[in-house]
Amino acid sequence: MWLPLAYGTEFDDWNASADVFLVPQSFATADRRMMATNFPSKLPEMAKWGRPLVLWGPQYASSLRWNQDGHALGITDSDPDAVIQELLHIHEDSDAYEELCRGARQVAQNEFDPDGIQLQFLRLMNSLRGHAV
Repeated sequence: MWLPLAYGTEFDDWNASADVFLVPQSFATADRRMMATNFPSKLPEMAKWGRPLVLWGPQYASSLRWNQDGHALGITDSDPDAVIQELLHIHEDSDAYEELCRGARQVAQNEFDPDGIQLQFLRLMNSLRGHAV
């Protein structure tokens, strides 16, 4: 469902009601550098809801490269029908759906955890100053 801009609790309500989160990245040749270097900023926000993350873009896109561990469903075929087929598959296969839910929860609790990210940042800054955290 394509929704208008929302803020605060309305945005959270929409996210909580989602079955999956589709994260598209452009296949256009002119956008190649941007797709390879620009990580979708809403991906950590989407992961915290524990629903499947569906990444659609070329293999060189940052989200698809990030997904090497397979926590999300990666689709590299530019044909929208490929996305529809994959969505139908995870709709019909509850095990596949639940596995993708587990993957989203895992990245939300680990690499996208705000406290963990802050701790990594502090460790790096302190190591530059010669201190340990």
